[in-house]
Amino acid sequence: MARKSRTERDAGLRQVSTATKWIAGLAAVLTGFITVWEARNVHHAGASTPTVVQQPASSGAADPGSSSGSGYSDPGYSDGGVQPPVSAPAPSDQSSSASSGGS
Repeated sequence: MARKSRTERDAGLRQVSTATKWIAGLAAVLTGFITVWEARNVHHAGASTPTVVQQPASSGAADPGSSSGSGYSDPGYSDGGVQPPVSAPAPSDQSSSASSGGS
């Protein structure tokens, strides 16, 4: 009876090992598929990236689509979104509570 149970156990372990190999292989293939799929979708989504606007050299007029004159056109960009601080940061008299090296 002990011989039969050992054989059954070994057969079960082989099945689990085979199933694990198949699952790992399918996970790798699925990961590769998703990577390629996303790479293709990102490649076609060029509408959100800034593009360089070429202005003709002979004309002194500004491009009507460009309000900043920087040569970049980005639909998500708005002037005045980020502004510099009113004054520079002042040094503090407090000692630093962070220490390096533990105790």
